[in-house]
Amino acid sequence: MTEQSTGLLYRGVGTAVATQPFIANTTSPSNAQASLTFVTGTHALKVGFNDTWGGRHATYDSPADVGLTYRFNTVAGVTTPNLITEYATPYSNSENLRANLGIFAQDKWTRKRLTLNLGLRFDYFSDYFPESSLGPGPLVPTRSLTFPEADFVSWKDLSPRLGAAYDLFGNGKTAIKVSLNKYMVAQGLQGTYGDQADPIGRLPNMITRSWNDFFFPVGDLRRGNFVPDCSLTDPLANNECGIMSNTAFGGTIPATTFNPKALTGWGVRPDSWEFATSVQHELFSRVSVNVGYFRRWFGNFTVTDNLSADPADYSPFSITAPADPRLPGGGSYPITGLYDLNPNKAGLVNNYFTLASDYGNQVEHWNGVDLTVNARPAAGLLVQGGFSTGRTMTDNCDVVAKVDNPGTRFCHVETNFLTQAKFLGSYTLPKVDVQFSATYQSIPGPVIAATYVAPNALVAPSLGRNLSGNAANVNVALVEPGTMYGDLLNQVDFRVGKILKFGKARTALNLDLFNMFNRNTALTLNNNYASWLQPLSILSARLAKISVQLDF
Repeated sequence: MTEQSTGLLYRGVGTAVATQPFIANTTSPSNAQASLTFVTGTHALKVGFNDTWGGRHATYDSPADVGLTYRFNTVAGVTTPNLITEYATPYSNSENLRANLGIFAQDKWTRKRLTLNLGLRFDYFSDYFPESSLGPGPLVPTRSLTFPEADFVSWKDLSPRLGAAYDLFGNGKTAIKVSLNKYMVAQGLQGTYGDQADPIGRLPNMITRSWNDFFFPVGDLRRGNFVPDCSLTDPLANNECGIMSNTAFGGTIPATTFNPKALTGWGVRPDSWEFATSVQHELFSRVSVNVGYFRRWFGNFTVTDNLSADPADYSPFSITAPADPRLPGGGSYPITGLYDLNPNKAGLVNNYFTLASDYGNQVEHWNGVDLTVNARPAAGLLVQGGFSTGRTMTDNCDVVAKVDNPGTRFCHVETNFLTQAKFLGSYTLPKVDVQFSATYQSIPGPVIAATYVAPNALVAPSLGRNLSGNAANVNVALVEPGTMYGDLLNQVDFRVGKILKFGKARTALNLDLFNMFNRNTALTLNNNYASWLQPLSILSARLAKISVQLDF
């Protein structure tokens, strides 16, 4: 069960119930790798490969074998049922990985002041789904299906790895470095594009429907029986239950089909590139500074388009944000650009998975700067650390306006510059061999979102009708992504150790203090507006540890 206003789960088997009920996930990977290196005085060549193959099997069922979970919403202390989720369980997903192969060659070549690193990697990823079958379940009592073996992904890619370093003055004190590298987004035995890719996973195995628990008087109160009194297998609205989010639930029509060009060929696998350049300079003896600029950008985005609906099938509405001093400007601002699917399209699902570039341009990139210092100014003294700052920009406005819901709210997001500071230092007292060391880190707090449960009564005046599917409410984001953050995490850890030497052996007796100043900074926050900003986890309390380290 899910309490919508707070996001809390209760009387359930775990957080997995929020998306789909999970029972078991088993994998059987095998790996092989080898490399060969040839080195001369100024030249180093390395070639090799790595490969992974194997299988994965996941089995799903619902709590108590009833195929149902429930959602409630609490307002002013009154809890009201408003949504049920139905599952076509039990079912299983299987995937066999033919190859996750990488073959690489890299060459390091030094010519006077210049050092070049030239590399190229070939990646091949291929998987398939073995023959599978489906039997009956609590909400699909007549189901009996068999799916033949089916190929899925077959990707091929070439990735350059290029770098250069140049000794600017020829004295080994100042180096300029630059690199350009391409990386593939990791894939493996956890399901390519998730379990919806499997022939069984493509079926509409999970749907939601509104639940209007009819009320009857009990003294001065009005309460329902908290039981969905309707035919759960009827896809259309009946009695207390609204229309299914996909009226093909439990049938043989896939909820999702895939564009083959997103699954096979060269250069279609999701990837990322990184460009980096830096200057490293020795300020004076045993003290150096490094300044670097980094840019990362991503490509081959994918999108899922419900072909049963287009932007014209949505109606706009707006609401007013709650008055709250914690919200921007104290709240009470209008929220526009919200859309609701028209009732005549409710329950119709024909998802098409393809490359986002089929619809338009989508971009995401990160730009950052690092400044680090490495100093050993005296015997036994070490100081390292620095600052790192950067910001992310994402923009899918060209795509999202053409896919189903025409809303472009928050389609372009630029985060604030997020700065981290990290330092460490150590000093060993001579003669007595006592070492003191400490680390300090300052890290930006968690991103703050605010999900507001807007009731139908608040939406209907602007929409001109009730929410589609007789929904009791709709979730609305009150805060623009990337504009609000929690408190900085400032943490100091400390160690003191006594070094003992016995011949060639060395022993260190250490006392560690983690979170020395006992900070209680929130690490995660509740983003549901009804319990907004309540900490869900905090930094662990001060911890002392005694340890012994023996080197021989």
